Amino acid sequence: MTELTTQMQESFNIARILRLGLGVGWRRAPMLLLLGLMAQVPGIVLASHDSVDLENPGALIRLVALALSSLMMAAVSCVAITDLKGRQPSFLKCTKVALIQMYPILGVGLLLGLFPMLISYEPRLLTALLLPWLVITTLLYAAIPAVVEEQAGFRYSLLRSAQLTRGRRWRILAILSVLGFAKIALTKLAENALPADQDTLLLCLYLGLDLVIEIFAGIVAGVSYLSLVRSFRPS
Repeated sequence: MTELTTQMQESFNIARILRLGLGVGWRRAPMLLLLGLMAQVPGIVLASHDSVDLENPGALIRLVALALSSLMMAAVSCVAITDLKGRQPSFLKCTKVALIQMYPILGVGLLLGLFPMLISYEPRLLTALLLPWLVITTLLYAAIPAVVEEQAGFRYSLLRSAQLTRGRRWRILAILSVLGFAKIALTKLAENALPADQDTLLLCLYLGLDLVIEIFAGIVAGVSYLSLVRSFRPS
């Protein structure tokens, strides 16, 4: 009996999910970092172009970053799911799965990233869009892992996620809050630890922290999906 079966069959437990996620991250760190760096390189190349304003990079850069982030989350979720099922994850296989299922993954990613993009263009929309964004994010939390594990299409992955997350959305919101607060706390620590004139070093540290948190978010999504499947009881 695998660790997944023994620890996940009873309930959707936040502390257990985060602990298992840390375990996957520790065991598969080189593979996960490579996936994350591969997803970041094209966006960094585009953003480094002289004509790109880093303060307002424009719709193309944002869409490219969103697409790459969605594909990375799919591949990272594949690594986490494979690891927790007691099998050896393969970098090539998980990358291939993400690319083969690219269209439904990008569709889900666009739905999840649409509200943050709108808010980034018009911050005054935050008050109006925050609640709908949180609802959609928790509703579709398991959609990308469902695409990866069940080879689901776009529509089925949305329905499957809505089915799996029913009755668990407050806990999913708690997980997302923990990740968000961790990112804020680490960023503040970095700001306080470095001299104010070290802009380049601070930027690199920001990018590194953002990459690590994004990778861990993908791991946790995969772990959460498996926990949701194990604890799911048809109504």
